[in-house]
Amino acid sequence: MKSIKPPASLSKKSAAYFKTVIDDYEIDDAAIEVLVRVCESIDRADQAAAGLKAAGSLITQDRFGVVKVHPLVVVERMARAAVIDGIKALGILKSDQTPDRYEHKVF
Repeated sequence: MKSIKPPASLSKKSAAYFKTVIDDYEIDDAAIEVLVRVCESIDRADQAAAGLKAAGSLITQDRFGVVKVHPLVVVERMARAAVIDGIKALGILKSDQTPDRYEHKVF
């Protein structure tokens, strides 16, 4: 099997994650595409977090002076959710790490 390299557009952190997943799991072409999107989402979330840190606040004011959530908060949250969804879609979460949240519950 030939070695699959991460896309050049990925950061060092997400490229390392890409390599780890490729090395540790048997993965097909469709899953590689999902993995690339997961890695891009990791980068997007990190970029948003860095932007929020540079801004120094999670809130901002719009042009009318109304205080609201900084737009990068939404970007970071959506990117982190995309990472989790992609990892779930790849099926690389171990079942013992993700127990059924309804187990031992009485409704």
